[in-house]
Amino acid sequence: MLNLLKTLHNRAEEYKGKRLLVLLAIIFVIFVLLGILFGYIISTTNGNIIEKLSNVPNVTDQTGTIYEGRISYVDPKTYPDDNISYVLLDKKGKQIILLRTQDQKLVVAEGHFAKVTGNVSKTIDGKKDVLEVAVILLKNVSN
Repeated sequence: MLNLLKTLHNRAEEYKGKRLLVLLAIIFVIFVLLGILFGYIISTTNGNIIEKLSNVPNVTDQTGTIYEGRISYVDPKTYPDDNISYVLLDKKGKQIILLRTQDQKLVVAEGHFAKVTGNVSKTIDGKKDVLEVAVILLKNVSN
């Protein structure tokens, strides 16, 4: 293996002047052609992916009530029958509405200001409104 590398190095050292420029030009042309070929393959494959994704229903098509505020954790023992662990608060910390979802959206968005969209229902006792969260849009509070 070491002898092979030595002989390869010695042959590469023999290229000087015009031969070296021709060799570099050939290598450059080969890599440009490979780049164009790969770009063409990727662009044709990407078109098929976009067509497949366009058939998937968009999340923003879901309609519902929109609320805006900071998502905060609340003790699940407060509403044990309703499976509620999060609440939406305004800028002063006052509760706007209770939040519930079937996935982990609220866990990820906890502590952030956001617009939440979904359908409103009542708690089991019928006293408070609960938003079944479908979409969460996090807001950039630095602006």
